[in-house]
Amino acid sequence: MRGQAAVEFILVFPLFLFLLIAIIEFAFAFSTLNALSFAARDVARVGVEGGDRQGTDCSMLQGLEGTFGATSDRSGIAQVEIFWSDDAGNVLHGARNVYLRGGSLSCTTVKGDSVTLPYTLQAGSTYPENQRCTVLAGCDALTPAHPGVDTLGVRITYDYRWKTPLAGLLQMAPALTFQADQQMRIEPVL
Repeated sequence: MRGQAAVEFILVFPLFLFLLIAIIEFAFAFSTLNALSFAARDVARVGVEGGDRQGTDCSMLQGLEGTFGATSDRSGIAQVEIFWSDDAGNVLHGARNVYLRGGSLSCTTVKGDSVTLPYTLQAGSTYPENQRCTVLAGCDALTPAHPGVDTLGVRITYDYRWKTPLAGLLQMAPALTFQADQQMRIEPVL
């Protein structure tokens, strides 16, 4: 009897341990994905309130650092895109700013605070703050003309690194890539 129990334990324990590790890893990944989704929403909210004012992107990135860092590891943020969006989340007219995590970005927020953030603006930025339409009737002076108030899009790309040895057991890639998108209409100015 004792030998049988020992054999059963030896056969069942690795499966139990594997399931336990998988549940723990799933909880970490789900928590990160949830935090990423909330961060994208909060960053977009800062952007739509800032509208076309100088320092809006800086305020958005600063907000991301504060919001996301509270629950998950900020170092996993790989890229932040701020773009002119349609309702489906597609980039309109190629108008987007891409910030890569790494390096150093010194900027001034909408409130006038000077900050240094761990981002670099990728070359070819095509959606500067002063090119965002905040007028209900549209902005014909901008090129291309904006038919009404812009919808601001935010896309955050995050490289999730495994917290448990599950990836090694399953021979998986050392990281998963998560993405969170959010679109909001910029607050109009009368």
